[in-house]
Amino acid sequence: TMLLVKRHLDSYNLFLVRCLLWKLFWLVFLLEELSMSRVEASMIMMTAAGTSFSSSGNSDMHHTFDLASSSWKPRPIPKGPLIIGYAHDATSGKVEEALRRGVNVICWSFVDMVAVDDSTIRNDNDNDSDNDNDDNSSGTIQSQNTTTPTIHTNLDIEAIRAIRDEPSHQHVVHIAAIGGWNGPHPPSDGATTGKEWCHKFVDFNRQHGYIFDGIDWDLEGEDDREGPRSKFTLDTLDIMSDFSIEAKQGYGMIVSMAPAESYLDCRGAASSSSSSSSMDLEFSLDLNLFPRSWKDDPQDRNLIEDARFAHAGRQCYAYVLHKAGIETFDWVALQLYEAYSVFVHEVTRRHRKASDAIVQRAEQFQKGYIVSNLPTTGDNTSKTTTETAKIQIPFSKLVMGIANGWADGAKFCQVSVESLQESLDILNDRYGETYRGVMFWTIDEEGSGGIYMASSIASLQFENNPRATEEL
Repeated sequence: TMLLVKRHLDSYNLFLVRCLLWKLFWLVFLLEELSMSRVEASMIMMTAAGTSFSSSGNSDMHHTFDLASSSWKPRPIPKGPLIIGYAHDATSGKVEEALRRGVNVICWSFVDMVAVDDSTIRNDNDNDSDNDNDDNSSGTIQSQNTTTPTIHTNLDIEAIRAIRDEPSHQHVVHIAAIGGWNGPHPPSDGATTGKEWCHKFVDFNRQHGYIFDGIDWDLEGEDDREGPRSKFTLDTLDIMSDFSIEAKQGYGMIVSMAPAESYLDCRGAASSSSSSSSMDLEFSLDLNLFPRSWKDDPQDRNLIEDARFAHAGRQCYAYVLHKAGIETFDWVALQLYEAYSVFVHEVTRRHRKASDAIVQRAEQFQKGYIVSNLPTTGDNTSKTTTETAKIQIPFSKLVMGIANGWADGAKFCQVSVESLQESLDILNDRYGETYRGVMFWTIDEEGSGGIYMASSIASLQFENNPRATEEL
């Protein structure tokens, strides 16, 4: 009799558990129907079940159970050609228009890594920049008595969420771009590691309902050639590397970088006729160097001196790529539109066809090139020693970065859709594949000069790109 009673009780308890789970299922379903995020629904479900749920801002602290964190996955990277646009204004309607025209990746500019306390002030008047590309001067954080590492942005998060949640935009990937011209570099005091900064970003992203699928490195220099951001510190580059590794391996995030051309200059390997070719391939932390292609000819040099714009780098992003490994990055978008870049010089001063210049860069990155004077990487090595490393980016991870209507065609290059198509055709004929896609700065300037870069890029034919044909 006791055994029979026990069986009935077990059956009754099982029935109650099933009823509870069924009610929780319908509760989550109804919440999502009311346009609540999955994160909010999960929290309510866990609360209803009587399970402790922690959303502590410190990811190194003990979490009793974090269903949202353990189950979150970024949206998949589009299988076809990447059409990447940077944007800041999420309320103008231009982002939605760019998505309708074919953009499938939005890099939201910008998100900052800063150390702040209660005395932090924001300088919103620092927007008189001599460099129009990637300008984050209006988002500059100036801190006093800084103590706490913080992820900060003046992006309209709710407007971005509305765009992300739109049913017709579910294929679009949303990336947090970190840095920008005149933007802050993460503190180099050694107090916060790259891995810890990654945890801070994950907490920030979780608090906003996982609005970003990953991060994009866009750290650059500043207008003041003598300013603190006109030179990287090795700590900053280590933070970028270690953050990237943790983001990819620990959280499965999308990770990309968008170096100015001088920051990752494969063309230095092709300048064997120049007496400075070996120096062009040497790593440097400086971001206020004279643009290398404009040094030799007196007219070119005078042009740069008259413009008072010597803001080039030299292979600094090579260190990040070497330390973190190319496998950590989903794509590398090369800023051909860097002010007075090597590309600008080749096309405007030497009158080289833009398509040929693009092809040569794609081929050189695919082949690889050697960078020297890199600080030695590794946990047990001294940063006072140096090494050489081969930097290689396969076609499948290489993206060409161009400008839309804001570029003047002299200081900042303009690349026509015809030149892009010709470069794709040449690479397809030679290798049966092409570079991964095209990025442009910026969606906020779409329509300037009658140029709509989103639809122009979307019209390109990537026929033999395995990813493109797979999607088609």
